[in-house]
Amino acid sequence: MVSTTAVDAMLARLREVTLPARRENNGVRHIWIHLGVHGGINKIHLEKRCYNDMSFRVPDEAGFQPEMGSLIQGDSGGAKVEFLDTNIPVDTVCEAPSLKGKVVPSTDPGRFLCNYVYFQTLFNTLSDVESGDVAAGKVDGIFVHVPPFEALQFSDQVRLLSHTLHHIAEAVLQ
Repeated sequence: MVSTTAVDAMLARLREVTLPARRENNGVRHIWIHLGVHGGINKIHLEKRCYNDMSFRVPDEAGFQPEMGSLIQGDSGGAKVEFLDTNIPVDTVCEAPSLKGKVVPSTDPGRFLCNYVYFQTLFNTLSDVESGDVAAGKVDGIFVHVPPFEALQFSDQVRLLSHTLHHIAEAVLQ
């Protein structure tokens, strides 16, 4: 089931599993990559930005529907975080010859569960860095929107996602 509750539980487990390894500061980068289907696209979208906004138009699968304008995270030290950007160089990744025109940058992850998981990921990984739990620059996240198979065949998505992951890793290591 995809719901805010399930997302929160999954992210908590992911943090539990990866935080000890990330604390070792052994030069390893950790990137949390999330994928979701977007019914209105025909290319793969790499999301550069997520928003502190839970204006769900419909309830999630657990029946939760926050009030319009609800924040994912409240005030942080007196200042509202409006949006967060990934540190992954999305434009550079999308310009790779094997991806150009097929994988595109986007700043609109929607305002439903895709945006929710992405914002929670970036907010939590930044919190880990700020609290000193991990070294700065050792963790990041990205959200990848894929079209339905009717718009882009499964085999093409697998090939493009494989190239995308390769170029993300390459860009992060440079």
